[in-house]
Amino acid sequence: MKKALIRITLFLLIPLLVLVGTIWTIAFKYEDDLKSFIVDELQLHLTRNIELGIKRMEYNVLSHFPNISVDIPDLLIHSLKRR
Repeated sequence: MKKALIRITLFLLIPLLVLVGTIWTIAFKYEDDLKSFIVDELQLHLTRNIELGIKRMEYNVLSHFPNISVDIPDLLIHSLKRR
């Protein structure tokens, strides 16, 4: 009984660890691509000029899996000039 419990635990734990490790590796490998994609999408959907503090952009892959959470604390969106 104890041996079966250990096998089931390993059977579930090993694939989970491989999945988390793979996601973590891919996220850090494509970090710069992700940041440039976010900037491009923001500029595509906003009609105003934006300034982005890319050095402080943070993202989290695992907290909202399978979605990616992005935190941009240094985002500045310029208002339209009045005439």
